[in-house]
Amino acid sequence: MRIAAALIAVGFVTCNETVKLNDRAHTIEFLTHEYSGKHGYKCEEVGPIEVTAIPGESSGEKGFSVLDIKLMNEARKMGATHVLRFPSREWPCDKDGTDNPESTRTCSKMGATGYMCMVGRGT
Repeated sequence: MRIAAALIAVGFVTCNETVKLNDRAHTIEFLTHEYSGKHGYKCEEVGPIEVTAIPGESSGEKGFSVLDIKLMNEARKMGATHVLRFPSREWPCDKDGTDNPESTRTCSKMGATGYMCMVGRGT
């Protein structure tokens, strides 16, 4: 019985898709609303970004959520250097992302704005 439970657990873990940063996305920085308000004049808006994470995905980057990784990858694709995140929204869904009000798993969505900034946050 324990062996069967262990094999089922391993099956659930191995079925997850690992989400990783694209090579160039490692340079993307996150802005805070406070920083954006004080130093926004140093940045040009590139455009809106919206990403979704499903329970079947796991982060392949230490310290970053699936949503963060997807935001950084999308920002890089559109030529942004920085991202200003907005609060995420969650709802119950199945592992594949299908809406299911009875599920204990959650899907999440986050919106953001991509910016091209001339300087980094630390300067």
